[in-house]
Amino acid sequence: VIRAKESHLTSKTLKSELHKLANRRFGRAQEVSTERVIAIMSLWAKHEESVAIEEVKALGAAIQEVEHSVQSADLNLAFDKFTMVQCDEDIRPDGRRISPVRGRSLLI
Repeated sequence: VIRAKESHLTSKTLKSELHKLANRRFGRAQEVSTERVIAIMSLWAKHEESVAIEEVKALGAAIQEVEHSVQSADLNLAFDKFTMVQCDEDIRPDGRRISPVRGRSLLI
């Protein structure tokens, strides 16, 4: 009976130690996986930030080109109207005005 009690106590102690060991291993696995998730999220955030910066640069360049094109087109239109009024060459013999195509266009 004493041996059975000792064997049962030893078994219980061994089971308790194994449970503690399993809990420590599980805790370490949680910490490692949390660190890995944080690292992955950090890399993803850096990637998204760099993509967003490139998109902002591209949009800025496109906006500048559109602004330049619109300003240039407006100037060309004003110049064309002035030229049509000032030059007799732009008026056909039947009295209709020739509207020359000048300036640039932006294709996107």
